[in-house]
Amino acid sequence: MKLVKNYKFIIIISLIIAGCESNTEPILQKVPKPYMSLHIGDIRQYYDDPEGLYLQTKIVDTTHRVDGQKVFVFEESFLSSGVIFKGTNYYFIKNGFFLQTELDTVTNPTKNHENPFLESKLAKIFPKKGDYFMRTAGVQDSEKVFFKINIIDSLNTTYRTFNNVAEYKVINSSSASLRGAAYYAEGYGHNGSIFISNTDTAKIFIIYSKVDNKEIGKYVTFFDKTPSTNTKHKPLSLLNLIMN
Repeated sequence: MKLVKNYKFIIIISLIIAGCESNTEPILQKVPKPYMSLHIGDIRQYYDDPEGLYLQTKIVDTTHRVDGQKVFVFEESFLSSGVIFKGTNYYFIKNGFFLQTELDTVTNPTKNHENPFLESKLAKIFPKKGDYFMRTAGVQDSEKVFFKINIIDSLNTTYRTFNNVAEYKVINSSSASLRGAAYYAEGYGHNGSIFISNTDTAKIFIIYSKVDNKEIGKYVTFFDKTPSTNTKHKPLSLLNLIMN
């Protein structure tokens, strides 16, 4: 009889423990979102203050470099005096970095055996405070630019407040005029830059974006309606948006 009572007691305690475990809510861990991603159809529109220029980047296609590396084709535009100027540049993600590249080594005006496609690191996909890197490997000392990352809780712009923002600040450059910072927000990508010269400060911040079919802001329609001029040079690139 005593064994039966003990057996019933054990069963009751086991059921109570099981009930407690089933009512315990699982601990949900936050899954980090990339600070830059690439999808065909992504659009970012910016406003340049105080110049009053509107700028746009749009991913229109993918292609491949001559070595087979898949890259995304960016159509990049700026509106000035009622005319839109357009250029094309190529970007991809590799080894945790967002990079700009040339399609062929022959487009490199000077031979760079270390970096034949002139890959330039623009941002890290999952940045950490204190991260430090050189933008373009293999260039001459006079062209070397280094970035250091700071993570800020929020960035207030005229059009939106972004949380969890990585600030890329030039900390070492051979050019005294190359000063400023670029900003990438978690889940949104590049959302603004500040350029500082000896005479003034220019601020470029996002006013509309569509990333992976998720939209913020109001789309500026005149990029579709204004006559455009296709230029042979590259009038705009994210490399220049980040630090010109």
